[in-house]
Amino acid sequence: MFIQSLSRFCALSGLALSLLVLAPPAARADDAITPPKVDTTRNNHQPVYPVDARDKSEHGNTVLAIYVETSGRASKINVDTTSGFDDLDQTAIAAAQHWRFVPASSGRDDVPGWMKLTVHFQLTPLPNPAITENDVYALADIEDLIVCRTPAPATGSMMTPKAVCQTKRQWDALADQSKRQDNSLTRPNVTPFPPGH
Repeated sequence: MFIQSLSRFCALSGLALSLLVLAPPAARADDAITPPKVDTTRNNHQPVYPVDARDKSEHGNTVLAIYVETSGRASKINVDTTSGFDDLDQTAIAAAQHWRFVPASSGRDDVPGWMKLTVHFQLTPLPNPAITENDVYALADIEDLIVCRTPAPATGSMMTPKAVCQTKRQWDALADQSKRQDNSLTRPNVTPFPPGH
């Protein structure tokens, strides 16, 4: 009886040991991979809406699957979801080949990785609310660069704000408006004393 119990214990221990050996090591928090994204600090030019497509009122969304190298350049670009129009899809690919990206990261290391990016071909103006850095708009009626910027988080906020994308003209108008407001706040409304007082 003792020998039978001992052999059963050894068999179970051997099974547990073999399962331990076969189990992959637990993932550490710093091994999590952050996916790549469009580098919003660069002036990545929006796709130019094809004139023929605009004249034919072709519009739609092309979803690209992009393999981003550690250099921040795309080495593979595939159409994940077609807009339904080959000329729009090819325009999206041609534009993305020239964009710069923030590579994926694992811990402190840059690693190559896949990302998805949606190129919206639309005949109407830029939508509200603002779009994120993984959405790019090709607009038929605006021939201006679209720039995405991430605003600074509010003081004490734990939330990271999303990038806001607008045309360069819209950003310039906001900057001018902000300067006018700053000047009106800093200009004193006090009448200076006349000389001799």
